[in-house]
Amino acid sequence: MDSTQSPCKYFQINCILPSKSDRYQIKDYLGTGCSGIVTQCIKLSTQEKVAVKVFEEENDDLTEKEVEIQEILQKLEQNEKYFPRLIDSFKYSPYRK
Repeated sequence: MDSTQSPCKYFQINCILPSKSDRYQIKDYLGTGCSGIVTQCIKLSTQEKVAVKVFEEENDDLTEKEVEIQEILQKLEQNEKYFPRLIDSFKYSPYRK
């Protein structure tokens, strides 16, 4: 897929994803899966390059379970180098202003 094309009709390159604690600007698409898409973003407060997984709305139970598992894994120091670091989680609706 051309990186300028969106695998999701709601998110385009340079789109801003707001959370309660920060904002993320989509720079590229890294992949898709059964529960959503993974985007490369810039965390606007720090200019840090991060990956953001955007879940489809109909997968709310799966989303919550994945975030719970990630939070548990993060507490285990020995897993630090094996799993991505969770820096934020939030719900986003493209219709919300």
